[in-house]
Amino acid sequence: MQNDAQKTNLKSNGFILDTGYYSGGGEALYQLAVDLKKFGYNIKIAYKGVKPFNPPRKFNKYLKELDVVLADDVKNKDDSFIIVPESDTESLFDFPLYDKYIWWLSFNYYDGLFFSDPHRPTKLKFIKTFIKYILYIKKKLLAFAKYGHTCFPIKDVHNISGSYYISKMLASKMHVEFKELIHSIGKDFLNYGVYDGKGLDKRQDIVLYNPAKPSDLMAILLRRGNFHYIPVRNLSFQQMIDLFRKSKLYLDFGFFPGPERLPKETVFNGANVLVARRNAALTKDVLIPEKYKIEIDSDPQEVEGIIKEMLNNYDKDYKDFNEFRMYILNMEQNYYKQLEQIFPRIK
Repeated sequence: MQNDAQKTNLKSNGFILDTGYYSGGGEALYQLAVDLKKFGYNIKIAYKGVKPFNPPRKFNKYLKELDVVLADDVKNKDDSFIIVPESDTESLFDFPLYDKYIWWLSFNYYDGLFFSDPHRPTKLKFIKTFIKYILYIKKKLLAFAKYGHTCFPIKDVHNISGSYYISKMLASKMHVEFKELIHSIGKDFLNYGVYDGKGLDKRQDIVLYNPAKPSDLMAILLRRGNFHYIPVRNLSFQQMIDLFRKSKLYLDFGFFPGPERLPKETVFNGANVLVARRNAALTKDVLIPEKYKIEIDSDPQEVEGIIKEMLNNYDKDYKDFNEFRMYILNMEQNYYKQLEQIFPRIK
């Protein structure tokens, strides 16, 4: 008897492109590879980074289950599919015989479009944006000279949306068909369990932030130094658990090009969150009351007033984030339902 994958002529051999960037999106791609392998697919990581292969230590748990090959060594297979992130769709030109998938884990970092952050333009930002634009034009001209296209025609591939915000943009801006595959937080956090709400009164007045997602507003707040700010970086899983479960507040005023993990991971572990009203944060990707979403050009002193109020009223505000916590708790189940609709189980 044929299984669903065979009925749809879905190939069982696949590769997931690793471009050498290991943000939350990079980790989601590795988790997808492990999940597809458990579904019965012969999945390997195809590495295309400029530097020697050296992912962060936290990727070791995925690498125990996956084989890694060089992308240049597997370009001419005709019995396989490949999944690439939206930030490197140009690589699809190098795999002409493959069935092609794009997993859109952001929209603003799609390599077929040029984006710049218009917030608070300065002379230095203008120069950096101009240089970035020149390099972008150069890249597109080189692509046209090599492939006859400035970017890969995305209507010719299987498009997979990684968030509600991205679904909205694919429908309204790109006009392509797509299926949703919205990933959850890391399995380590899910296995550890959602914070049970005990010991709220023992939380400390710690304000967390992500230095990898900078903003002018966050930079000003840090310079003013009116709160106990701690950056979330270079931490082991247990260190993150310990830090998240003693802190009251997480701030994220970044660009929100897709479904950021840290707002989910921190709120899942009991912290309340304050975000900027930008891109994915405007949608139910960040399922918190609107009063905890501020304008990115808000006055820093007014923002400090909000921070102070949220620290002082942490116990009272905690319940405002319970809907988001329960949503995160159910994300994994929904993710696997969506995954099976795209890649039916082979075994």
